[in-house]
Amino acid sequence: MTAALIVLAVEIALVIPLFVYMARTGISPVPTTRQARRAAFAAMPDRLEGTLYDLGAGWGTVAFPLAKRFPENRVVAIELSPVPWLFMLLRARLSRRSNLVIRRRDFLKETLGDAGLVFVYQYPSLVATLQAKLAAEARPGTLVILNGCPLPDWHPERATEVDDLILSNVFVSRAPGAGEA
Repeated sequence: MTAALIVLAVEIALVIPLFVYMARTGISPVPTTRQARRAAFAAMPDRLEGTLYDLGAGWGTVAFPLAKRFPENRVVAIELSPVPWLFMLLRARLSRRSNLVIRRRDFLKETLGDAGLVFVYQYPSLVATLQAKLAAEARPGTLVILNGCPLPDWHPERATEVDDLILSNVFVSRAPGAGEA
């Protein structure tokens, strides 16, 4: 009986923060599907310059493979929700990717001027806010890959419909130069 109470307490301690942060951020930490991740990685060149960001990294389903594929680049996984963030920290202890940095914070407060790649899987209204942030901070030509919806005012150079259970779409754009949109 005591073990069952401990399990119940742990479950509650994990579930309540998930729901609180779902209400706060407006999105649940849904992992990028294997098929969407493949489509995103297929759009990446063999080499990238700069820091690679996974914004709203959730459980790390993109951040960890990014760190493995690009061991010469620093990969920054940013997640606000404490449960997936803790999961990524535990996973990082096991995988030991020295180039992977995991941060618990609002990614809209992160400076992205050193980005070579930005990956994001978010909802449309947040993507519009992110577009303004990228236009102001990202270097021209920074690769931006979105799972779900495109940046509203940037014409994607590539769009891939993914054959997965949630019918994902992967969009590839580049940060415009000064005066472009």
